[in-house]
This record gives sequence, C-alpha cells and structure tokens, in this order.
Amino acid sequence: MDSSNPCRQFAAGVLSCLERREAVMENRYMQAALEEARAAFAAGEIPVGAVIVRSGEIIARGRNR
Repeated sequence: MDSSNPCRQFAAGVLSCLERREAVMENRYMQAALEEARAAFAAGEIPVGAVIVRSGEIIARGRNR
C-alpha cells in the first residue's frame, strides 16, 4: 500500500474508525448478555444470557430461568 497517497490514508483512517465503532457496539451487546447471565446466576440458575440485536439496537434480552 502506498502510504504517501492521501486518499488511501483517509480511507484507512475511516475504516479504522468504523472498526473501532463496531468493536464498541459488539462490546455493548456482550455486556448486556453478561448482565442477563449474572441475573440468572444470582437466581440460582446456570449463568446463560443472550441478547437479540436488529439494526444496531437490542430488541430482546433473555436468561436461563
């Protein structure tokens, strides 16, 4: 890759930004699933939690009951 090309540098920066945003969103979803698993564990159940995501929004949550 030609690092002196400003267009390529810009594109690489945008991609890096999008990748970071995606990682933050995935972390948010994982944290929500872990909250559900902790709630299941606190209730004496096997700690399983899940979330369903559509268009970037959590539309359902669940845990082992």
